[in-house]
Amino acid sequence: HQFALAGQGAARLRIGGELVLDYDPAAKGENPAAAGDLSKVQPATATLRSGYNPIELEIQSNEQGAATVRLLWSSSVFGF
Repeated sequence: HQFALAGQGAARLRIGGELVLDYDPAAKGENPAAAGDLSKVQPATATLRSGYNPIELEIQSNEQGAATVRLLWSSSVFGF
């Protein structure tokens, strides 16, 4: 499955305890006033096991206080 993020802020996505996506604009030295476009994060691939797959999404607002996030996923049978 492929996973992607959209929105504003910083975000980390873990699936089954494994870090799949990680975007922290401050750590990348980006201008905090303009940083946080989660669509800049390249989609990542993760294998889902049969049954329960815990998904953990951490978000942090940008300097303006706005944090929005949308988690998108696709597979061979459906797209984003």
